This record gives sequence, C-alpha cells and structure tokens, in this order.
Amino acid sequence: MNRKVSVLVAFVLAFVPVGYAQAQEASSYDAKLDSFLSELDGELSREALDEQIQDIANNSDLSKEEVLDYEIWQMQHPDEAPAPVPPTRAAHGDTPLVTANHAGDFFYTDSITFVNHGHTGIYTAQGTVVEAPGPKQSAHSVGASSIKVKKGAVIRRVNTNNTNKDKAAARARTYIGRGYNSAFFNANKDDKGGMNCSQLVWAAWWYGAGIDLDTRNNDNIVWPRDLRDSTKATTYRTI
Repeated sequence: MNRKVSVLVAFVLAFVPVGYAQAQEASSYDAKLDSFLSELDGELSREALDEQIQDIANNSDLSKEEVLDYEIWQMQHPDEAPAPVPPTRAAHGDTPLVTANHAGDFFYTDSITFVNHGHTGIYTAQGTVVEAPGPKQSAHSVGASSIKVKKGAVIRRVNTNNTNKDKAAARARTYIGRGYNSAFFNANKDDKGGMNCSQLVWAAWWYGAGIDLDTRNNDNIVWPRDLRDSTKATTYRTI
C-alpha cells in the first residue's frame, strides 16, 4: 500500500464508525498475516512474525498492514527494486560513511526506502567495507566513503580481540560476489547462497570467529537492527 492509498484509506475511515473500522482493519491484517505465514519456511511462529512486523512498523512510521502489504509484494517480486527508490547505497542516505578503527567493525544506518529495514556492512580494512547492497546486486567490496548513510548512522566494534576481528573480516571477503537474499522473513542464519546485508555481517562473525551477534531476540532471523542493538558490540562513533 503506497502513501497515496494510505491517505485515501485514512480519509474513508474517518467517516466509518471507529469500532467497525478497527474490526475490519484487524480482520484484513490477520488474514494477510496467515497467508504470508503459509508462504514462509515454517521456522517463524505467527507471534514472532507479528512481532517482527510491529518492530519494522515502529521504525518506519507505518502501520503494520502497510508493512505487511509491502513484504508480500516483495515476496511476489523478489527481483524488483523496493519502492520508492532503487536498492543502491543512495537508498540509505546522503552522508559519506567514515573509516573504522579496525577490520571486523561494522556500521548500521537507517534507510529511506518505504519500509525501513536498515542497512549494515562490515569493514575488512579501516577504509574498506564488504556489503550486500540490495536486490539485483552482488555482495561487493567498496571504499567506505562511497557508501552513503543517514545522519545518526553508527559504527560498532565487537567486544573481542583483534585476532577474532581479523577472522571475521577474512570471512566477509569470501562472500564477495554472492547474490542477494530477499526472503527477509525466512531463516537467514547461515551463509549458503544469496545473502542480505545483516546475514552477511552476522555470518562473517559466526563462521569466521564463532561469535553470534544476534542477542536482541535470539530467533532464526537476523535483522540490521539486531546488529545495531547487539550487546556483544559497542558503538564508538555516530555519524
């Protein structure tokens, strides 16, 4: 559901009894949620899926149904760019990313796409990042300053020694050239096949140094915000 449709729906609902409108909205959302759940791999419960959608809605200034409509569209069109902007680094802001203190550090930025999933990437050198930029693009290694982020983006270091940081960075380099994984709500805690941005960073640390950065909700899906909030890492720079 785009914003124009959202405004129209809000206008119509203003003239419908509140109780009826809320009941209809809940019924529509529940039906869509059940349909979407049936398309997933079964590793996510209905309650967990609803919680993930609520979390995205809270970070996107959208309703849960708008988020769900978008995710259903993305599932049905995995090779198409998310609205309203192409899935390039420009989708995450216009401020150049800065250098890190050490390889293995990672950044997190909010996105300006319709649904704010956030974005992350891992430094393989102080001024070099490996990231999975988005649909129709392969994981690549780029100069940090070529990545554009939103104001408020953060750089984080994992609370471990430099040997482990180097191992994670080395593992990340092996993912260069991988395709993109658009199945956001399917389990992604592995490094098989295509990878999305948070999957790549998580896998680099898990398979490279044996450290699980997802301490936020401990389920089978790792989101960029899980890395932003990981208790195994410390934010040392805000852009």
